[in-house]
Amino acid sequence: MSAARRHEIDVSRAKYLARFRRAALSKGTINPSQALVMVFDDTNPAGSRSGQETSRKKRGAVTEDRFDTSTHRSATASMSRRDVIGVIGGVFAGAVASTSLGTQRASAQPGQLPQQIYVIRHGEKPPDPLPGQSAETFGVDVDGEQNPNSLSPRGWQCSGALTALFSPDFAPKVGLRTPMALYAAAYVNASVTQIHRPYQTLLGLSRRLGLPVQSPDLIGQEAGFADAVLAGGAEVVLICYEHHRIPALVRGIPTVDGTAVPAVWPDDRYDVIWTFSLNPATARYVFNQVPGQLLDGDTDTVI
Repeated sequence: MSAARRHEIDVSRAKYLARFRRAALSKGTINPSQALVMVFDDTNPAGSRSGQETSRKKRGAVTEDRFDTSTHRSATASMSRRDVIGVIGGVFAGAVASTSLGTQRASAQPGQLPQQIYVIRHGEKPPDPLPGQSAETFGVDVDGEQNPNSLSPRGWQCSGALTALFSPDFAPKVGLRTPMALYAAAYVNASVTQIHRPYQTLLGLSRRLGLPVQSPDLIGQEAGFADAVLAGGAEVVLICYEHHRIPALVRGIPTVDGTAVPAVWPDDRYDVIWTFSLNPATARYVFNQVPGQLLDGDTDTVI
């Protein structure tokens, strides 16, 4: 991006924020001290989001319903992460553009933080080979074909149970909300993503609700994935991910001070839902855990 174009974006952004502050002050929705901290931090430490943009472009990875994150990152390159989250919360609407690759995105309101975020691990996988066992174990894809990256039969049972759990008819009865956007970890491209367990776990619910499974960033890019979810505009979000990467993913969700989120998701737990409920006053989330108890053998404990 040229220096002139970047300057133009910065000026537009500053004008938008100034208008927002004036309007919010006049309506009494923020106080003067809050208005003073709603400024842009032009420092950009090494390793920031903009520094990662170049490597992302070099990879050139494309996933199903992929966000055009370069638009978002260039518009926020001179901002700190905390400022970006505040902007996403209603100050800088429309900073994110999206590209639909054969799948229409769910309707959303840009600039609105999700009120509720659910994070789950994918359904059960085939057992790892025993020590000394050379044969690879397999799951099955949606067509019943063997695939080492797919769900086990019990995993497909979990997928079906989640479809019922989050349905509009049942979710309110157990204190949950029906998702308005679905997200799953992405691998290489759309066709590869669809034979992996996170996508398959949400497949039944996707078909039931008529929502696409979005994959805005590749596995291993958890910070970018979290940013895309927060900027997506859906009121209620369900994310399905690999368990050992979930802690890194949720670190991108701003939580209230003093929140203790487990640093490790145990290998043997498939039956827990992590919930993040937005506190509108602070634009931060309250963390909780819900035992799924969907299948025989699931426990009533949390992580």
